[in-house]
Amino acid sequence: MSELDDILHKYRVFRDSQAIVRECIAQESDLLTGTVFFSRTKKESTQALKKLGETIELLAVLDIVAYFESKLSQYIEDTIRPYEKAMLPPSGFARKLYQYIQDNAEKWRFDDKLELFKEEIDQHILSEAKKLYKFRNWIAHGQRTQKPSNYTPEEAKEAVEKFLQAFPLISVSNTNDPLV
Repeated sequence: MSELDDILHKYRVFRDSQAIVRECIAQESDLLTGTVFFSRTKKESTQALKKLGETIELLAVLDIVAYFESKLSQYIEDTIRPYEKAMLPPSGFARKLYQYIQDNAEKWRFDDKLELFKEEIDQHILSEAKKLYKFRNWIAHGQRTQKPSNYTPEEAKEAVEKFLQAFPLISVSNTNDPLV
C-alpha cells in the first residue's frame, strides 16, 4: 500500500467510524455512555460529529499535500546533489553556490518548486497541483479568505498521483504498516 493509499485508508476508517457513531446517536445506544455524546442532545451530537468530519476531511487533504511537498522537495534535493561532485576541482564560488542552493531549496515556495516542472508536466496536471496547493494554504492558514477550489481527500490523492505518474522520476514509497 502506498503512503497516499495509507492516508486515504485512515480517512475512510474515520468516515466509517463516524457512520457507526451517527447510528448510535440516532438509536440512543448505551454504547455512548461515558462518551462526549452521552450528555448532549441528538442534534448537538450530530452537529459535533458533522463538524469533526469536516475537520478530518481537511486534515486528510493537508496530509496528502504534505506527502506531495515532501516527495517534490526530496526529488529537487536529490537532483542537486550530483552537481557538487561534478565540480572538479570545485571552485570556491561553485561550492558556495551549490551549498546555497542546497541549504535554501527547502525554503523555496512550493509554487516555485512546481514551476520547475513546467516544461516536464502537462499544463492541466500542473494547474491541478497548483489549485490543490492553494486549497492546502486556505486550510492551513485559518480558512479566512474566500474558499478556493475544493478538494476531497480522494480528489487530492488523484491530483497528486497524476502529477507523480506524469513525472515518474519522483519515487513513491510503499508502507508495510500492518495496522493499515
